[in-house]
Amino acid sequence: MLAQARLTFRLHRFILVSIAFLLILASVAAVIVAARFQAIGLISSNGGLECDAPADAPINYCDSQFSQWQWLDGNMSGPVLALLMVVAPLSGLLAGVGLVGREIEDRTASVAWSLAPSRMRWLIGRVAPVAILLAVLLAFAAVAGNVLQGARQPSIDPLLSFDNDGGRGPTLIALGLVAFALAVLMGSIIGRVFPAFIASAVIFFVLIAFGLGARWALVSSQAVIVDQKHWSGNDGSIMLEQLVRYPSGEIGSANGMWWGYDDQGNLTGQLAGSTMLMREVPGSAYPLVAGVESGAMLVIAGGFLAASGLVVRRRRPY
Repeated sequence: MLAQARLTFRLHRFILVSIAFLLILASVAAVIVAARFQAIGLISSNGGLECDAPADAPINYCDSQFSQWQWLDGNMSGPVLALLMVVAPLSGLLAGVGLVGREIEDRTASVAWSLAPSRMRWLIGRVAPVAILLAVLLAFAAVAGNVLQGARQPSIDPLLSFDNDGGRGPTLIALGLVAFALAVLMGSIIGRVFPAFIASAVIFFVLIAFGLGARWALVSSQAVIVDQKHWSGNDGSIMLEQLVRYPSGEIGSANGMWWGYDDQGNLTGQLAGSTMLMREVPGSAYPLVAGVESGAMLVIAGGFLAASGLVVRRRRPY
């Protein structure tokens, strides 16, 4: 197995080194931006940020610190997290598409398969080392994304927050591995690297589109109703809709309705005597949602690899 792993890395060293470079570069960028947040020196306070100015600081010290934070958050953190979300599946596609497809395209599969004890052992020897390397690199990127998210929102635990969850955490790892397994399957079926890459990318985005609907159903199932007075909007939760509880106790949607408040904060006008509510998915539901969706994606990835094994066993080596 080790000998076959060395051979695999040697045959695909250019693409594997490129993938490692991309993932490490994006991960290091996330860590650097997180360090810049921490260097600004703002501290978490009551769900927000507070400036602890030194005694000899100039008058506009805190304004400058908040400006730096806002610029960094608006211009650096979002793009870096988006980069992680793009690089992870792209790396999976690039890593997987040539493992079988290149052998068939270069007409070397017949020799390789005839020398191997079995086609399945040959496939496992090709796929397993690359999958392990990719998983390690994706795990590093997932942790870096969590570090960045925690630095840009220090009052919120990134492991209990839905904010930017597609660019960090277990979801990022699962996305990359699904793309990898799909690319291996398409390379096995099509037997040409570039057409297989295009087909893999198209199918991957179609799967993501369908998966978003299933994910939303899962997320919505974790919704709870809270009093608007207890809803901050900055706690890692997802706000689904605004509701109103009428004096009769009935709860209805407040969308499109007008209301006002008196000096004591009581509702007046159309909703006088009612209570404003929020239907939200709390950040505490994030571990469950991330675990279920990541597990589902890994099961799909396993199905793709199993299908690749069937294809390799049955197809001609050209």
